[in-house]
Amino acid sequence: MQCPKCQNKEYVKNGKAKGKQRYKCRSCGCNFTRGDSHGKPEAQKILAVTLHLCGMSMNSIASILMVSTQSVMRWIRWAADKFAPLPEIKSEKVERLEMDEMHHFLLKKTQKLWIWKVLDHDSRKLYAWSYGNRDIETGCKALRHLDGCAVGIVYADSYSAYPDIVGATPLVQSKKNTYQIEQNNSQQRHWLASFHRRSKVVTRSVTMLECRMRLFAKFRVNGSIHELTHMFRALFA
Repeated sequence: MQCPKCQNKEYVKNGKAKGKQRYKCRSCGCNFTRGDSHGKPEAQKILAVTLHLCGMSMNSIASILMVSTQSVMRWIRWAADKFAPLPEIKSEKVERLEMDEMHHFLLKKTQKLWIWKVLDHDSRKLYAWSYGNRDIETGCKALRHLDGCAVGIVYADSYSAYPDIVGATPLVQSKKNTYQIEQNNSQQRHWLASFHRRSKVVTRSVTMLECRMRLFAKFRVNGSIHELTHMFRALFA
């Protein structure tokens, strides 16, 4: 049990309220009882997000946890806002970048959406992404996240739009140098149910797509899924 206001685990008994034991937080002085929290416990929300990042769909998670699919959707948004900010580029120069575009579906299988991704060739960190068509404008939007950062060279496939996208930055178009971002695409299709090629699952909104991308970058590419499992275990400590 912890304080619902500051999450501190140090508290003392402080009388009773409506027949229930009341506690007082040693840190902020908040008075609370064991049943003061509303909604599902944070541990259950983190478990749902962890299962989602392990390839399970929102409907499957909702069935297992006996909650609504809307609740699982809210928890994914909550986790993205709380734990997965947009990746930060701490260095002023990135020597080598990889770019690639992968297709996805929005609302229905006949409505194709392209996701452009930018990955650091050396650290394998996913730095940026954008959504839209398979065109120059959407590709440039992905690179715009790196404004102010000098780029040594960009590796991409043979798609004809890349020379216009990267501009004056040196460009090498060859599958030989884009194997890491291809692996990243494969991992994304493996770990996120809405990216399974043959599944019936599609993304219903760009907002949810952004949440999934941020969580995938945070816990499956730039970090580790164990960060979430450690949070889950700490709530029971």
